[in-house]
Amino acid sequence: MSSNVLDTLDGNRITKRIGFIAFVAAMGAFLDGYDNMVIGAALLIIQPAWKLNAAQVGLLGSIAFLGMAVGGFVFGRLTDKFGRKTSFVLDLLLFVIGGLVSAFATNITIFTVGRLIIGVAIGADVPISTSLIAEISPKNKRGFLTGLMQPLWFFGAFCSTMIAVVFLSSGNNNAWRWAIGLGVVIAVIVMGLRTRIPESPRWLMAQGKKVNTEEIGIKSNETMQTSDTQNSSLKVLFSKRYAVSLSVVLLFWFLALYRGGTFNSYVPLLLQMFGFKAKLAALEVNAVMYLVYSIVSLFTAIYLDRMGRRSVILIGWAFNVVLTFSLAFVSQSQPIVFVALLMGSTIFNQIVTTALYPWSVEFFPTMLRATAQGMATGVSRLGALLASFAFPLMQVSFGWTGTVEVVSIIMFAGLIAGIILRPADTSNRSLEDISMSN
Repeated sequence: MSSNVLDTLDGNRITKRIGFIAFVAAMGAFLDGYDNMVIGAALLIIQPAWKLNAAQVGLLGSIAFLGMAVGGFVFGRLTDKFGRKTSFVLDLLLFVIGGLVSAFATNITIFTVGRLIIGVAIGADVPISTSLIAEISPKNKRGFLTGLMQPLWFFGAFCSTMIAVVFLSSGNNNAWRWAIGLGVVIAVIVMGLRTRIPESPRWLMAQGKKVNTEEIGIKSNETMQTSDTQNSSLKVLFSKRYAVSLSVVLLFWFLALYRGGTFNSYVPLLLQMFGFKAKLAALEVNAVMYLVYSIVSLFTAIYLDRMGRRSVILIGWAFNVVLTFSLAFVSQSQPIVFVALLMGSTIFNQIVTTALYPWSVEFFPTMLRATAQGMATGVSRLGALLASFAFPLMQVSFGWTGTVEVVSIIMFAGLIAGIILRPADTSNRSLEDISMSN
């Protein structure tokens, strides 16, 4: 019976039900992008108002990444043990609590605590969302549906920046509080929608539990009972069988967020440094950049199932390395060149990340899928934490050129490692076939 359900899922078209589940699941990425960028706008006001030094700016820009690492590691494992649906509302509840603490913070300590809680919620959401989307998607559309996480992330970042422009134009020094608070409102709406999402049919099958096919949009007169229980021991994940795939997934997630964390949280401040002196001008340019990124990521997701994950990741990363390295030689008297190179390198970084979302859940069996993605989330956010905390301090010590050169060397080393390891491509194959052939 289980093979009939899986065959139907793999060959199914994107129904309204599947589309709804994928969209609501991926809205966690929207909240991630919204929150990740709202801190950049908030720092424009908080830094002078609270008289923050470079270390404190680095702390506020990076502390959420520590929370994301914790959330990824912990909730990834819990999601495999207790199911995707069970974890879905809890992580957004944490987001709401963290958002409220941040919005009402009166000092750096309270604000840091709020940012940490938000980070845990966002880190928890990635393994839950990607696992569920991959497990309900037709195999020839899995890259597209799972890859939607990335354009929604950037659309959230775009909306965050535009909202910040509106609030900042009012001249109110508490505008950043309203921007963070609006993210809380969106999270509550998404939390309500997620109560209508069913449990993953593949997770239920792996547990030997019943699958109500009507809940996932498959027309059937029977409720499927299966006995496809799987080994969920971590020893399986760390075995030789998954060594190459797990290593490459962790490597490229670390690299992508390390590169992103170096620049993303500080784009408004960098734009000011390179000639866009007015706060609103810096945010407006930033908003345009994120809108472009969301469109590029959307087209990448649309064509991802045709192009193949591995080729997109390795070729895209090579272009990313070259363009990021070029940024090292841009002076503060070249704002247009700076924006062009920053956009170019970030576009390729996001093309790679779009492909990573499906790639990093496709290699692994159902009962270890969220665990593996949680590990990838944790490792990636540690990369972002390292980069975003160190970036302001490195600029003081090494200057702009030296800082970007260090980042580029690390990125290049990762490219060489990826070429050498070269794991299998996963496009248009069933999740079970990919897992068994590792």
